[in-house]
Amino acid sequence: MDWKQLLESGRLGDPGTGPQTMRNEFQRDFDRLVFSTMFRRMNGKTQVFPLPGSDTTHSRLTHSLEVSSVGRSLGSLIGQQLPGCNHECTAAVVAAASVAHDVGNPPFGHSGEAAIADFFHSSSGRRFLEGLTEAEVADFTRFEGNALGFRLLTRTNPRQSNWKGGLQLTFATLGAFSKYPRPSLPKGRDSIASEKKFGYFQSEAGLFDEISLRLGLIPRPDCGWCRHPLAFLMEAADDICYHILDLEDGFRLNLVSYEHAEHLLRGVADLPPSPVSSKTFNGILDPRERVGYLRAKAINNLVSQVASVFIASHTELLEGRYDKPLLADSPSQPAIDAMKEATHKLIYPHRPVIEIEAAGYRVLGGLLEDFLGAACEHPRSKRSEKIISLVSPEYLAAEAEGTYERIMSIVEFIASMTDGFAISCYRVLRGIELPTT
Repeated sequence: MDWKQLLESGRLGDPGTGPQTMRNEFQRDFDRLVFSTMFRRMNGKTQVFPLPGSDTTHSRLTHSLEVSSVGRSLGSLIGQQLPGCNHECTAAVVAAASVAHDVGNPPFGHSGEAAIADFFHSSSGRRFLEGLTEAEVADFTRFEGNALGFRLLTRTNPRQSNWKGGLQLTFATLGAFSKYPRPSLPKGRDSIASEKKFGYFQSEAGLFDEISLRLGLIPRPDCGWCRHPLAFLMEAADDICYHILDLEDGFRLNLVSYEHAEHLLRGVADLPPSPVSSKTFNGILDPRERVGYLRAKAINNLVSQVASVFIASHTELLEGRYDKPLLADSPSQPAIDAMKEATHKLIYPHRPVIEIEAAGYRVLGGLLEDFLGAACEHPRSKRSEKIISLVSPEYLAAEAEGTYERIMSIVEFIASMTDGFAISCYRVLRGIELPTT
């Protein structure tokens, strides 16, 4: 792969280059994403802790903004050191890909993905999949938010516009967004970073191939493509933020003691290139501000370490031979493992976290049963007509589009809901609560 092709600024579905502006094309991508409806919805989606909760903990939206900030720093650092790269362009590409990285996540955190897949594994959900191909069935039984994100970014609903290409983002941003450049089948290997999950549905396979060819990505002999090198930076930005900031959220909610949080953060913050200054640290009196200072130092060190790993592995990355998280080769990996152990032990089993995850199975399963039943089985019954009228028109596939697309459109509608709207819709449909005017 080569950087001239990897930083392709042409836009999916847009034959023209558009007028020249003060922003580069990748900065325009970032702005399109931030002003989009799909981005705003993330403010109502759970990151780890249920919403509404403490004003200081993260939603999907605040998490995505922080990931984008870290991604911009990573992109700028590597762009300044690589020949043939413009650091403003690499920074903007990684920032845009990072701000979009969670747009396909359903309500109720990562358990929402599992809840949708679980429904289609059940006898209730399996009946809707009869007649589909094995690969189409896998799109639903292995449902993946990354693949839905790619669909949301690239697909234009014909009821809304004659334009093609969804948000018409640049090829470079779409490549950097695609952490898992493969379809749902065949199943990938868990030991390979880019194969742990899948990144596009059967409905977008042709689009993904078009983007990959335009970027000069390397096809894999078995299935899919090698990652765009900048996707490794987007992944690293996400990893840095959720490891560090989940711990900080746990401290702020009194799930992790100050002493434990300080010890874990120092495991990264005390490392080069910017170790903790005792004089500065001792001048901070508030424990929350102390943890905030250590968090900032830790993120700064991880950004520098990841950029160094990227530069050292540059040739392997361009040849498609490097395929593991960049953090795995950083000096801070043992400290990160200690953080992961603490969050899995002290934070993720927290009762409200478990409750919101358990509720997701009931709510999302119930919504899928009601809306798919109305759209696919009894579309002309009075009850179905009432239920279907609750679906925004852009999520309704015509009968001519086939069973797969009708199911996918309903799944997209439900997965795009915020936590609060999903709960409210479920309660109304089940007669638990009546709407008020």
